[in-house]
Amino acid sequence: MPENPLERIREHLNAGEVEEALQKLDLWLQANGKASLSNDVALWRADLSRGEREFSQSLIALSDLRALQQKITRGILVLLTELGTGIPAIHTFHCYTCDRVPQTDTFAESFEQRRKEKKQFYFLYGWERQSHLGMFRRIAYELEGAFLDDLSPQTAPGVKSRQMELRLRPTRKEQLFKLEIAKNLFHLLEVKPEDHEPILDKSLAYIASFSPLLQDFSEKDYLCIYIPILSYDWDNQVTPTVASWVIESFCKDPLPANCPNVLFFFAVVFEEEDQDLVHEIREVVENSRHIQALPELEKVARRDIRRWFSIYHQIAETAEARDNLITGHFGSGQEPLDMEIVEINLRKIIDQYNNSFIR
Repeated sequence: MPENPLERIREHLNAGEVEEALQKLDLWLQANGKASLSNDVALWRADLSRGEREFSQSLIALSDLRALQQKITRGILVLLTELGTGIPAIHTFHCYTCDRVPQTDTFAESFEQRRKEKKQFYFLYGWERQSHLGMFRRIAYELEGAFLDDLSPQTAPGVKSRQMELRLRPTRKEQLFKLEIAKNLFHLLEVKPEDHEPILDKSLAYIASFSPLLQDFSEKDYLCIYIPILSYDWDNQVTPTVASWVIESFCKDPLPANCPNVLFFFAVVFEEEDQDLVHEIREVVENSRHIQALPELEKVARRDIRRWFSIYHQIAETAEARDNLITGHFGSGQEPLDMEIVEINLRKIIDQYNNSFIR
């Protein structure tokens, strides 16, 4: 057995023994005065347990479980690198911090105005390659202060922000649309819908009162819910009606006192070249009375990519190194880039930086 217990944890990961690695990592953190980092381990163990349970119930495919295991493994390796070298690693979620200033500014102002409201509602909208999901994740991570982790790696976040992504079956029937949303939220909050029929009579507050998942959260924490709406599923009568139902009916009851704040993000994705349809959707989104629309998601300018490197200057300490990374990953042109491409390549750059410290 290696003398260094961190190397033993790596061996478990190499053998695919993720749960064993998490157990030993948690014990090591507790024994070495780094209990503040145990929150990450607890979340990983909860995610892994949930994934294994959903796989055993045939709710997710083996490939989904493997992807989850790989994601957790990467997170553990980043943490081990940080613990072994003393150099703060950069978590891959920092790939979401490029550009999007108009959206983050608008959200921050709106959020402050509504801070006393336990439930808030937002529209994200734009063409499909502009990463609505990345914008959603950026806001959720920002709420818990995760983007400052590399500045103070020993400081645990003061609040938690749980991300929940709904997976809806396409439909243009109003009742079926409502039912899909309700079913998703029952499952995501770990409450069996079949035990609470008829579920369309139940509210978010009702589900929250039965949710074991929320027992680990407080009224200071956040639950961020992502509701995707594709343009080819858009119905100018049904879609706005269902959105109003979420706000005025499903969410009308007061949440339990200890329940986290709940933020809904309706992500409207333009996937068709029908300009009339896109114009119609924009009109609805931008003129909504109850849902705050963040500015439309657009392509990323090259200068914003360069600005990202000025923030994470440890990745490229010289202008030459920065320019080489930008050219190597994004090419030498000056045209704006789709956010999907930007996030994918920034994630690769972060991984390369972190891997340079792994023995």
